[in-house]
Amino acid sequence: MFDMAAENIYYAPMKLQSAFLFSMCALTLAAHAQPVFVEGVSLDGGWYDCNKTTKWTWQASKPTGYYSSGDWILDDSAMCWAHAASNILQWWQDGQASALPAVAPNGASNTAEPYLASGSWIGQKLVDDPLYVQQLAIFKAIGKNWANTGGKSVQAYNWYFNGGKLDAYGGTLINSDSGGYFKDLGLVMNPDGYTSPLFTTYTFNDSFTRDVIIDTLTGYIDSDYGTTLSVVSSAGGHAITMWGYEMSNDEFFVYLTDSDDYQHALFKQKVIFSDNKWAYLTACEGDTAVYTETQTAYFNGVEQTFQGIMLSEAQAFMGPTLLSVPEPTTATLSLLALTALVARRRRKA
Repeated sequence: MFDMAAENIYYAPMKLQSAFLFSMCALTLAAHAQPVFVEGVSLDGGWYDCNKTTKWTWQASKPTGYYSSGDWILDDSAMCWAHAASNILQWWQDGQASALPAVAPNGASNTAEPYLASGSWIGQKLVDDPLYVQQLAIFKAIGKNWANTGGKSVQAYNWYFNGGKLDAYGGTLINSDSGGYFKDLGLVMNPDGYTSPLFTTYTFNDSFTRDVIIDTLTGYIDSDYGTTLSVVSSAGGHAITMWGYEMSNDEFFVYLTDSDDYQHALFKQKVIFSDNKWAYLTACEGDTAVYTETQTAYFNGVEQTFQGIMLSEAQAFMGPTLLSVPEPTTATLSLLALTALVARRRRKA
C-alpha cells in the first residue's frame, strides 16, 4: 500500500524467474478467464518493474556511490514516466537482441545495496542480482541525461530512438547530444509535431464509453504494443506499465507494474467505469489496495465511495522489428513493416 508522491502527469536482457510477487486477484475467476499478455510476457516472467531509488528504504542517508563505475545515485522521484518507458524499451530489446547496436543500453544495472549491522547504518555492498536491483541500464541512460522532472513515456521513446526533446510531451533534457541509439532508422515525428511512427497516445475523458476504453487497451495488447498508462490523483499524475488484460463475466482487469509500489511485482487491478464515463483502477476483491486515494462516483445511479485512482491516458509504443545482422555495430539495421507486429504470436498465461 502506498500514497503516490506528487508527479506531473507528463518509466539486460533481464529475464525474471519464478521469484516474483503477484497479486492473485479473484482466484475463482481463473477457471473462467485467461489473461492475455504482449509477446514474451506471462505471469511467470518477461515483464519488467524498474523501481525508483527514492522508493527504497534507505537508512541514515543514501550512499554516495551507486553504480560500480562510481556514478552517483540518481534522484528519480519525478521520473515515473522514464521508469515505465524503460520497462517497455527493455522488453522490446529482448526481442531484438541479435540486431541491437553495441552502444544501446541493455540489461540490468549493478547497484550498491544499503545494509545494516546491529541495527545501525554501516555502508554499502555491490549487488548484481537484478531481482533486487530493480533498475535497468536504459533508465540509467535516461536519468543521467534528463532532469528529475515530470514528462511522458513517449518522450523517452523518441529520445531513445532519435535523440532530442519533443516540446509537446514535457521533460527537461540536460544533454542535447544524448540518445538517438536508433536514429539511422529515421522514425522521427511527423510534421504535425504530435504523431509518430514510434508511438500513439489516447487521452480518455467523459466523452468516451466503457467499450471505447476497453477496446483501446485490449487493442494495444493484442497488437503487441508496449503500453503505459497515465493515472491521476489529487497528488498529481503518475505513469505505470500495462502488460496484459483479462475479461471475465463482463468485468475488465489489467496487469501492471509500478515504479512506486515498494516491491518488484506484477499485480492485477480491476477497471471500473462510473456513470459519467470515467475509468478507475481499483483493488480486486480481497486484495490490499495499491492505490489508496478515496474516490466518490456514481455507479448505476448510486453514489459510492471507494479506494482507487483515475485512468487518464494510454500510450502505445509501436517498436519496429529489426532484421538480425552479423555485425550490428557496422551493418545497417533494416526495418520490417510495423504492421507485422499485429501478426505476432502472443503468449497467454
